[in-house]
Amino acid sequence: FKVTLGTKLPGKTVVVKITDVEDTALHPNKLSEYKATIEITDKTAPEVTKVSFDTKVINKGKENEKTVVNNLYFFFSEDVTNTALDKNNYKIMAVSGALTSFENAPRFHDGSRVVKIELTDKEAERFTTDDDVLGGDDLFVEKIQDKAGNAMAGQIYKKEIKATDDDAPIVESIEATAKDKLVITFDQRLVGGNNIPKDIFEVSIGGDEAPAKNNSISVSVNDDGNTVVTLTINKNINADASNVILVIENDGEEKYLKNTFGVPAVGGTFPSEEVDIADKIAPSIEKIIAEDGKVTDVLDIKATVGSREITVEFDEGIKNTSLSSRTFSVNDYTVESVSSGEDDSSTVTITLTKEVKDVNTIRLTQNQPVEDVVGNEFKLDKQVTVDVEPVDGD
Repeated sequence: FKVTLGTKLPGKTVVVKITDVEDTALHPNKLSEYKATIEITDKTAPEVTKVSFDTKVINKGKENEKTVVNNLYFFFSEDVTNTALDKNNYKIMAVSGALTSFENAPRFHDGSRVVKIELTDKEAERFTTDDDVLGGDDLFVEKIQDKAGNAMAGQIYKKEIKATDDDAPIVESIEATAKDKLVITFDQRLVGGNNIPKDIFEVSIGGDEAPAKNNSISVSVNDDGNTVVTLTINKNINADASNVILVIENDGEEKYLKNTFGVPAVGGTFPSEEVDIADKIAPSIEKIIAEDGKVTDVLDIKATVGSREITVEFDEGIKNTSLSSRTFSVNDYTVESVSSGEDDSSTVTITLTKEVKDVNTIRLTQNQPVEDVVGNEFKLDKQVTVDVEPVDGD
């Protein structure tokens, strides 16, 4: 079996635990619990992911007044060491391939991911700033190490280089990770920390006129060095995240959401053409609603005397391909099949090889996780007791 753990693991420790694995024998043999700790070594060198620039005016008030590059800002993929402060590791690359080191020493601008180099007038002449995009010679960076000692072999930076005031932060992704939680990731680090006012983010659920209340807001930085805002609200998002709208209002004089250069982040209404609200909510089994309209703690799992079928009602569609006869087991019965149908419905039907007996309860165990249509998993953490309904008329 292949398990995808993600790409942001170098330098971290992963604990692998395998349980409840059975072979295909008539009377399945169960594997003893297996547990292992894996140290994932960081062998990846840093790279320059973005370069920005700001400008200054020289010969102000004179006939030869002009705007030239003032500083270059190098953004790295991870935290780097003081090797990033060696000016010999940064060079201007001419069309001929000739390399020239910068005269001024680099400085860290924002933590240890962003490096600033102030250009001399002579160096500035090698670049143009038309339409807020840097032109002219290329940039070459080498020998800079990350915290694990991995060094860059050498990188020619050829991507578009924008002016700092023309590089506004934008929303990179939005995820609904729970029925009361939204996670908003920006494409840059924002300053301000946890001082961001809650009312910048307005969440509407299911067309309600009144927006949801933001019970809490937390701000963190992800592995890419970008700001992540987590909202916890007082209303329920659908399990498939289909009923939520987020409005980010970063206008007015304050504009609290700003990057390290003071450029305000772009707000807007989401989902949008550029950014959807991704469903990261695990499915769950519905609970039975009592006659008075209140939700009980009883799971909506139905079994009837004389029937071979047990139904499990989920709060969203379940991917049929994630189901098999081994997904659930029922004490004293053999499961023939488990299905949510060709339309991946929210009703999962467990078909037994024989009819349910005239008993009060049966016990059901979930052995393998089920998935919703986008791959979020759910698994019962314990065996459940299901009341058996009598045949109609009994």
